[in-house]
Amino acid sequence: MHMRLFTFFKVAGVILAIGGIIFLGWKMFASKPLLPPSQPKVIAIIQYLPLLDSAVDGFKEGMAQLGYVEEKDVVYVYHTAEGDKDKVREIARDVITRDVDLIYTVTSVAARGILEETVQAGRTDIPIVYAHADNPVKTNLAEDLKSSGNNATGIAVDLTELTAKRLEISREFKPSMTRLGVFITLPSVPAGDFMLEELREQAPRQEIILVEYVLETVPGPIATEKLKGVLDTIKPREIDAFIAIPSPITSDPENTGIIADAGKRLQIPTIGLTVPQAEAGFLFAYGYDLKQIGHQASVIADKIIKGTKPTDIPIEFPQENMLVVNSKTADEIGIALPETVYLIADMIIER
Repeated sequence: MHMRLFTFFKVAGVILAIGGIIFLGWKMFASKPLLPPSQPKVIAIIQYLPLLDSAVDGFKEGMAQLGYVEEKDVVYVYHTAEGDKDKVREIARDVITRDVDLIYTVTSVAARGILEETVQAGRTDIPIVYAHADNPVKTNLAEDLKSSGNNATGIAVDLTELTAKRLEISREFKPSMTRLGVFITLPSVPAGDFMLEELREQAPRQEIILVEYVLETVPGPIATEKLKGVLDTIKPREIDAFIAIPSPITSDPENTGIIADAGKRLQIPTIGLTVPQAEAGFLFAYGYDLKQIGHQASVIADKIIKGTKPTDIPIEFPQENMLVVNSKTADEIGIALPETVYLIADMIIER
């Protein structure tokens, strides 16, 4: 009898102890305030040139593929400087006063301006991810490709390395090409300076004479009128082709179309760097895949959002190049596309 009572009280004691633990745990949980839902990350996009928006589209696509749902996990606030370096800084000064988690931008000009503004404002806690930044070490955007040494990192390019290839492709379309026209805009941008320097070196090697047209003005309606004026002075057979170099004036979407139309009037190939230039009527464009660069940049942004510092992420280079050919333009200027072009082109823009 005593043994049964002892067993009963023992079991009851255990049950009461477990019940007490559960009660205390519930009380602590009930008294603890619920955590607020996580807020979406705010990414400010400061675009230097609308012509480069494919790099923005690629960035957003890449972020979506990484699981970031727009308006739920991430909010994008888009700004464009329309090729104006001063406007980049103006936008940057406004952005860094707001609650942003990251700034995404395209080109070394924009990235350097934004970086300097964050330093001056004491906001180096805001990470910067850039795309299509030409020679970041030479342009003082980074100390080294392995570590930028600051709050910015991203995808670098070297526009000079593709120059010789563009000239070779041009000869596929027009073997007799000897005089190549190029616009030099002042003030210039570093990427344009680098490519022009390479053109001056490569052209003589391929027995090509570089014909330089200087356009001294700032982006805007006046620049467009000056561009038209210079193009109107170019006579047939004065040049055999025209090649674009990076510039906020010649890369402006409206001006790109004007240059393409001039090429058709003169019946000469126009050589571009980006897909939008070929879509606007340039005969072909050979350069980096901007959308793919945006995808690469999204991977870097994801690492930063998850806690990695920009200075700990090595600067990358694009994974591939693209050759885009406009067959309609070829017809309009009387060029039959060589069979080899169909074999090597990544995209053919049809009629």
